[in-house]
Amino acid sequence: MNMIDNNDAPVVAGKAGAGAYNAHVRDFLNERLKQHGTDCEQLYITTVHSVIEPKVTFSQDLLALGNDTLEWETVQAHAEGVVGIFSKQWTFEDEHIFSKLSVSDVEALMHELLAEARNKWFA
Repeated sequence: MNMIDNNDAPVVAGKAGAGAYNAHVRDFLNERLKQHGTDCEQLYITTVHSVIEPKVTFSQDLLALGNDTLEWETVQAHAEGVVGIFSKQWTFEDEHIFSKLSVSDVEALMHELLAEARNKWFA
């Protein structure tokens, strides 16, 4: 079985590798999520291919989304209706919707994270 280890990825032009700020991202997100009684590894942004007969095509926790945001240095825009925030990964079932945060709230949180990283963590 082939496995990719992001820790083995070379540093490009002085840029930190994927996950280099993992602890900072976790702390930042968890500080902001504690008011909602959760943390970044218990919430998932999940995408379906269509709202009619939805089939989950992608799901990741907010820690991974935060790390992606820093690696790409951009905040992803998500389409309402086919993306949601859930307390369980790989589901789009209503019973697992995390109603305290919208997709827009998560995008705003990622903007805050990126601004924090640019101001304090990036060289």
